[in-house]
Order: sequence, then C-alpha cells, then structure tokens
Amino acid sequence: MSSSQENCRASRVAAGVAMRLGAAVDTRLTGLELSGDKVVATRWFHRQRMVGKVERDARPWLVTVDTGCFEAPADMKGAPGSASVELLSVAPATRTVVTGIKSPAANGQTIRPYPTHRLAAWPQRNTEEP
Repeated sequence: MSSSQENCRASRVAAGVAMRLGAAVDTRLTGLELSGDKVVATRWFHRQRMVGKVERDARPWLVTVDTGCFEAPADMKGAPGSASVELLSVAPATRTVVTGIKSPAANGQTIRPYPTHRLAAWPQRNTEEP
C-alpha cells in the first residue's frame, strides 16, 4: 500500500474519531508550528495551488500530516528496528443469534419492476419494438 493510500485511510479514520469526540479535524496538513500560544497548521488549498495557514480554537483538534513533511527523529534514523511475533489463541465471541430464516417463494418477485408512471424529469424509456 502506498503512503498516499495510508494517509487517505488515516484521514478517514481521523474524521470518524473526531465526530465521536465532538472534535475539529484537519487532514493532509503539510506543517505545524507554535505561534505564541496558538498552534498554526499549514496546508494546501484549491488543488494545491494555494498554501494557507489554519488556526482553530476548538479543542480537541485532531490533525493528520502528509508523509514526508517532517524529518524523522534522530533516534529513529539508521538501522531498522526489530519486533517479535507472538501467536495468539483467540476464541471468537459470537453475539449474533439466528432466530429464523425468511425467504421469498421460489416464484416470488424480489426485484421491483420498471415503473409504469414516471416523473417529468425522468428520461422516457423506449417501449416500442423496432
């Protein structure tokens, strides 16, 4: 997965989290700086033709920053880190209970037929045979 796809996914998640928290959210920022006691975010606008600065009084304020906008911290540079893999044994917890199955009769119609009456804005369907 490319970094732009990952950033897009993170931005969608951030918007959902912000909604649940009642927070403001700004995504795809290209910079963050402290100006006095305010946090100022930089981002592109209008298809990356204009750069703007954004300040928000709303708290909490969730942000995502585009990849490559900041240099990696010194302790993260150099050789890649290591991780250990642990196999987990998990018993699935099923909360869904099937109480019955309903299905239409074998000859039952499940798709609505094309309407015989139309609103004026709908295109007219040609019902004449050639």
